[in-house]
Amino acid sequence: MKGRVRPTEVSIRAQHRSRWNLQKHGIDSEVVKRIIIAAVILFLCVTSIITITVVYITKSQILTAGMKYGIILEAGTVRTKLTVYQWPAEKIRNTGVVSEKLICYSQETGSPQYKQNPKKAIDSLANCLNASIKIIPKEEQSQTEIFFPATTEMRLLYLQDKVVAERIFSAIRVLFQRLPFGYGHITFVSPREEAIYGWIAANYLRGNLVVLDGLQQYKRSPLSRTTGALALVGGAAHITFIAKKVSKYIPTYKVTLFGYKYKVFTETFDCFGWKEAELRLLVHIYQAFGGFHYMRKALQLPLSFPVTKYNQAVWSFCTKKWAELKIMFPNISNTFIRYYCFGGHYIYTLLVHGYKFNPMNWKQITFTNKIKGHKINWSLGFMLNVTNKIPRTIRGIKTTMSSTTFKTLFFVFLIIGMVCVTIIFKAIFSE
Repeated sequence: MKGRVRPTEVSIRAQHRSRWNLQKHGIDSEVVKRIIIAAVILFLCVTSIITITVVYITKSQILTAGMKYGIILEAGTVRTKLTVYQWPAEKIRNTGVVSEKLICYSQETGSPQYKQNPKKAIDSLANCLNASIKIIPKEEQSQTEIFFPATTEMRLLYLQDKVVAERIFSAIRVLFQRLPFGYGHITFVSPREEAIYGWIAANYLRGNLVVLDGLQQYKRSPLSRTTGALALVGGAAHITFIAKKVSKYIPTYKVTLFGYKYKVFTETFDCFGWKEAELRLLVHIYQAFGGFHYMRKALQLPLSFPVTKYNQAVWSFCTKKWAELKIMFPNISNTFIRYYCFGGHYIYTLLVHGYKFNPMNWKQITFTNKIKGHKINWSLGFMLNVTNKIPRTIRGIKTTMSSTTFKTLFFVFLIIGMVCVTIIFKAIFSE
């Protein structure tokens, strides 16, 4: 029809008009296409360079020396215990997550044997030492530390007969030099230190210091409450706890674990020597181990029980005839059976008249020497504390992208980008 313009004609006219406008401004449409394509490619190159750089930097992992190891030799009354501890070299806020790797007992090598014949006693440790050498990787042995902590009996021997004690320590030093391990230490452990190490072990095993979260990452326990520790060893009683309020005249000891500081009160009492009748213990849960645990087993009591039930059990035990007790405990030596009656009264006197436990808070005591299947041992606390002083070893840094791949991709995208920039500049300024 006359006067009407067909759609195709409108399209053709629009294209001509657009081409005329581009030509009018000195830019050809083909050039524009090249500029757009080059700009898109340049944008992608820049984005790719940024992406691979971020991946290369942020997705790196510190490679540590795998597991670290430590050995403790404990000279008991009748035998020596060797424990190999291990922990990941990547520590948690400077403290290692320690676990037992090996426990080995050397019979007839207790403190009396060291005193009588140090060389023979040390030579009898060969089996346990060989087992530790086999279980610790060869590449880690030179970095492994071995400790001989001198506890109660060794301390007393040193005070009573320094010459004999030094002879024992000299023999141990010779032993350390023969071993493939890097460092050997003979250290005195005071009663208070032993008590603190026991407290550390109990709280560590209970999960009060560090726990695994849902992502299997270790972090500090969300519960700030700690567990007080009572220990009865060889007639000496240890009590260790964190009190909310302690007199300035009562000393506390600073303990740093997993980056957090604890002020710990501890005291060691021989028999009933505690005079601080008014000092109140402000810890909600107690963990009693050592002699407390074995006394509970002898009285056939559960882990926790009221004080009235304890008194009944002690009275029942003490009024039984000897022949009846021998039938009840066929595998227990006469020495221990004789001790149980006295020990039952001793523990009651210590807890009630010494530590001032009453029928209400007595129920909060757990009489055990194990937590979650692991024995509460002061040497575990000792090793946890030691890991604070052992620096981690870093082998290098591993990334999800190798440095060669990163460099290759970086330069490829960089060159492509530079070509695109050149094309754009030529297209604009050549017209």
